[in-house]
Amino acid sequence: MHPTDPVLFTGKLWSKYIISYLLCNIYIINGRERLQLKEH
Repeated sequence: MHPTDPVLFTGKLWSKYIISYLLCNIYIINGRERLQLKEH
């Protein structure tokens, strides 16, 4: 075990979390825009 292994591991977890968070935001924003288009 190298000392940098935990850092790389947490870095990968954070990148996955950030990507999924951004994708969720994009999905929600698109959904809201579609709802607004249906209302008008």
